[in-house]
Amino acid sequence: MPASSSRCGTEKEESLKPPTTIALDLSKSVFEVAVERGGRICERRRLNRRDAEAILSARHRREIVPVPVKTVKQQTISSLHRIRSVLVQTLISCQEHLSDWLPVCGFHPGPEPMLAPTTRP
Repeated sequence: MPASSSRCGTEKEESLKPPTTIALDLSKSVFEVAVERGGRICERRRLNRRDAEAILSARHRREIVPVPVKTVKQQTISSLHRIRSVLVQTLISCQEHLSDWLPVCGFHPGPEPMLAPTTRP
C-alpha cells in the first residue's frame, strides 16, 4: 500500500498535531485506555470486556466501513463552524440581556425604530 493512501483509499494530509500515543492496560477485567498528545494525557477511558470484544469484532466485519481520517482542511472548516455557533449563541444572549436592561435604564422602544433612516433631499 502506498504511503500516501489509507486503508479506505483516500489521500492523507500531514497532520499539524504532535504524534499521539495510545496506552492499553490489559491486565485486568476492565481495560484502561489512555491517549497522550504533546506530553499530556488528554483522554482516559475504561472499557469492560464486552466493550473491548465489540470493538475488536467490529474491526473484522466487512459491512462496517472505517471512517477516513479528516484532512486538515476538513478539520479547519469544522472548527470554524463550531466557533461560529458559539459566536451566534453569545450574540443572541447579549441581545436578550440588552433587551431586558434597556427598560430598566429608561429606554422604552416604541413602535418605530429608535433611529429612523435618513432620507436625501
